[in-house]
Amino acid sequence: MPAAEVIPMIPEPHEPFDINRKDDSIFLLGSMFIVIFLFIL
Repeated sequence: MPAAEVIPMIPEPHEPFDINRKDDSIFLLGSMFIVIFLFIL
């Protein structure tokens, strides 16, 4: 899994990552989907 594709998707440092928040859970699922999609291509 190339790190270069994951680094730009990391949330802003001033906003701590909380898996219980809806936005962060959607962000996590979206980033995982994008990484898997690029990996399949």
